Order: sequence, then structure tokens, then C-alpha cells
Amino acid sequence: SPDSPQGLHVLGARYVLQAEVARGSATSIYRAIDRQSGRTVALRVFNQRIQADPRFAIRFRQRMLAIAGVFHENLVAVMDYGMLDGNYFIAMEWISGVDLRTYLVEHGPLSTGLATWIALKVCIALDTVHRSGLDHRGIKPQNVLLTGSGVIKVSDVGLNGLYSESGLSRTNVMVEGIGFMSPGQGRGEDVGPRLYIYMGG
Repeated sequence: SPDSPQGLHVLGARYVLQAEVARGSATSIYRAIDRQSGRTVALRVFNQRIQADPRFAIRFRQRMLAIAGVFHENLVAVMDYGMLDGNYFIAMEWISGVDLRTYLVEHGPLSTGLATWIALKVCIALDTVHRSGLDHRGIKPQNVLLTGSGVIKVSDVGLNGLYSESGLSRTNVMVEGIGFMSPGQGRGEDVGPRLYIYMGG
């Protein structure tokens, strides 16, 4: 699309972009090398359409200050964030593994034991998020990652709220995860821990 960050190869002389691994309505995600640390990172780069909202810069900084301070084994860690070369970005730890949606497509339904174990780890991660005064707003199989070493990681903490507050339509934000949304969230009620005690279809 014309407003996506196509053609990027290096961001801020620090991040070397190797491959685009995902693209959504608000961001593109790249596998990249952080020249400063030598690490592989997942680099989320916001497109120009969402950045055009003059309120985005304030909300981005406020939300990222809160998100970047939350660490847990079962949460994808934020390594860096800001603006480089006119692009807002978030650098996150690179997870070698597969998301739960892909796993289910490839392997079919989970056993009761595995489903319970994954649900427990997701709940522990969300408890950490809620205790930090944040919310997720986008729990779905695509945001539950299974690493090669057997660790469960929850990604995209709080980012749906950032998108919806920044001019991206509510429909665009919600449509992909609507099957996993609680009825209360669908009615526009305040998001909180009680709305996550829900299992969609």
C-alpha cells in the first residue's frame, strides 16, 4: 500500500532490515539486526497514515513508557522504541517459534493438558500486565507465541488501544480478533481483567 514503509533497508543507521515478516493495517513487522547489540529483533514500523494523526506522537510516547517497563518471561519484551528517519518504531525481542493460530492450523486441536498449560501461561502474563495498570485489548491465537524452547510468549500488549486512539477505525482494529472478544468489550464497555475471563467460540 502507498502508506506502508516499503523500500526500507536500514532504520536510523542502527537497524538493518532483513525481511518483512508481517503487515497489518497500521504497521509492518521486520526481522532486523540491531547493530548496537548485534541481536536479531522484531522491528514494528508504523505506516504514515497512522503517524499523520497529530495526537499519535503523544499517545505513542505515553503508552510506550508504560509498556516498556513491563517485563515477564511470558511477555514479548520491548527493547527500544522511538522515531528514526521519520518512522515511529518498536524493537521487540525476536521469537523463534510459531504463533498459536498457525500451530492449530498445522497440528489440529490441542490436547486438554497442553491447552490448559498454554492458558495458564497466558493468564500469568495478563496478570502481570494488569498489575502494571495496563490492558492487552487484543488476546487471540495470533498473539500467543510458542517458542522453540517451549516458552509461551504473549505479544502486542496494549497496542490495539494505541491504534484505535490514533485514527485507525474501530472496525479495522477489531475485525481480526472479533471471534475472541468478550461480549462486554464488543459493547464498548471499559476494558479490564474481568473482560478477559471469557472463552470465545
